[in-house]
Amino acid sequence: TAAVLTWTLFCLHNNPDAADRIRAEVDEVLGDRTVTIADMKNLKFTTRVINEAMRLYPQPPVLIRRALQDDKFGEIIVEKGSDIFISVWNLHRSPKLWDEPDKFKPERFGPLDGPIPNEITTDFSYLPFGGGRRKCIGDQF
Repeated sequence: TAAVLTWTLFCLHNNPDAADRIRAEVDEVLGDRTVTIADMKNLKFTTRVINEAMRLYPQPPVLIRRALQDDKFGEIIVEKGSDIFISVWNLHRSPKLWDEPDKFKPERFGPLDGPIPNEITTDFSYLPFGGGRRKCIGDQF
């Protein structure tokens, strides 16, 4: 959580227009009161900014899984017990998957009223929490 917040603030520092837009959204949704968990559903641009920060600076940048059985991926044979490293950093910055992959663009995930990006809605091109049964519990925060 600390790393996500740090990178989000870093992105906002380098993108003052996004920071201004978040400030306006927070003022509109909250006014003078303290934020509650129920408010998150109405802080849609703020959520997209956090999503984009996690795309650019995934924590962790690499996922490690162990093969439970022999398998084949294309021409690559994966033996049971082999460790498989998935570079989330490279996945999230692939020009084959993302337009201007190194640029901070919170709107890249579609309309604010659309689904919150995750591994399913992005066809596994966005894995800030991994996926499947070993998915990070932090996704629920």
